[in-house]
Amino acid sequence: MRKHNLRVTPRILVADDERDMADVCCMLLGAAGYRVQRAYDGLTAAALAKATKPDLVILNYLMPGMTGIEVLREIRATGLSSPVIITSGVSDFTALADLALKEGAQACVRQPGPADWLLRFVPVLLDRRPTPSR
Repeated sequence: MRKHNLRVTPRILVADDERDMADVCCMLLGAAGYRVQRAYDGLTAAALAKATKPDLVILNYLMPGMTGIEVLREIRATGLSSPVIITSGVSDFTALADLALKEGAQACVRQPGPADWLLRFVPVLLDRRPTPSR
């Protein structure tokens, strides 16, 4: 694993109502040396993000309780500045990506996508953070 600007291993929150997708993401990130938390709905994702202040958040767009965009808005309103990636398989992906970036996400990734996208995006976004979110 690459060294990061933090003294501790970065913590990543993965939220996706498709349990298999969330579990695979968590497995890949955990194997790469990251500390990973998971949520299977938007309400749990928002609560975990506020309580634990992860270093990076990966949110699926369509989840029960709250969409990924709603979670993004809520955690930004609390002052959490950690990078956020929105994932989705919606048909109008371009409109979603525009909205996600406008709302403060750093990336929007089409799902399903190449298996290695996590291991390419995550280190880059963690390295670009100006300061730790804690």
